Amino acid sequence: MNDEYVGRRIIRMIVGSIILGFGIALAICSTQGGDAISVFSEGVSILIGTSIGNATVLFYFIWIPLAFVFYRDQLGIGTIASPVIASITLDATILYGWQTLYALPHLVAMGLGIVCIGIGLGVYVSANMGRSSYDAIIGGLSNKLGIPIWLSKSGCDVILCVIGFLLGGTVGLGPICGIICIGPVLQFTLQTITKKDQKTITT
Repeated sequence: MNDEYVGRRIIRMIVGSIILGFGIALAICSTQGGDAISVFSEGVSILIGTSIGNATVLFYFIWIPLAFVFYRDQLGIGTIASPVIASITLDATILYGWQTLYALPHLVAMGLGIVCIGIGLGVYVSANMGRSSYDAIIGGLSNKLGIPIWLSKSGCDVILCVIGFLLGGTVGLGPICGIICIGPVLQFTLQTITKKDQKTITT
């Protein structure tokens, strides 16, 4: 494995994480609620009095022991790096770009946010630098149950939304559309990148 190949994977992981964090911020600024993890993290942030980004990092880190026990083959440097990068991007975007993002039509911001979340997840997962603990669990469940990854993610997201809502997180069109759309966008992104990588190898 040469340094150039590793470098491309690292860049892909970083870019995907930034897109993911920006997408979450867009969805939150739409006032329609973000994705399922954002709803859960917003509820936790209200509960413990911290930023949504910090609560998101805490969420991912809490799942690491479970992911390590059952799905350790999917873990790597990205397991820690990606959530941190995405959360920093999320907090920075909300802090410095709130007024601009809030000025967008709410449904447009929500739709763009959901698409960015799915694309960002697909890009950083395709880097094979290690999935986040939550995504590792989703991927592991998908493999063990023999179901598409989008179905595994949608089911887990529903559970997170319910818990987040009970903790005070915002539940509007965002989480509902996210549960329906993020999984398929993630899978489409992964398939597109995989095909492109295979074409590059064969040529």
